[in-house]
Amino acid sequence: MAKWEIVFQRVIPFDEQQQAFHNMLHTCKINKFKEVNFKILHRILAMPSLLAKIKKTQELAKCFCCGQTANLGHIMLWCESTKQIHEWIVTGLELDPPLEQEQWILGYSKSVNPLLWLLNFVLYKAYLLSAEGQAVVLTIVVETTFCTYVPLFPSS
Repeated sequence: MAKWEIVFQRVIPFDEQQQAFHNMLHTCKINKFKEVNFKILHRILAMPSLLAKIKKTQELAKCFCCGQTANLGHIMLWCESTKQIHEWIVTGLELDPPLEQEQWILGYSKSVNPLLWLLNFVLYKAYLLSAEGQAVVLTIVVETTFCTYVPLFPSS
């Protein structure tokens, strides 16, 4: 998690790290989603920037949407298309306040996390397909009944 701490510019307390792993293991039912999200949490998912760093490839690939260098943080958080998808989900689920950057990676609540794990998996697979030259069209239908909103800190 130390690499995400650099990205988020704060130390992630051990209990938050434990909670992120616990949430993923217990709210994510599909093993492939667990595997991809585990690799995202550890920042060891095979991305061109990581492969170049360990000398498996010479070039850094560009993002299929905006042309920026494609690294894990960019694909999952900063790409304009990803921000648009985040905005649709926040609007569709009527999340107030909207999720912070780190909540898209570490998780939010038991009702929303399965959607976050699915989204991370889909974003990664869409990136891989586009890198192979395949057109990717992502249709997201978010119904407020799909995930009920559970406040992070319930009022007393």
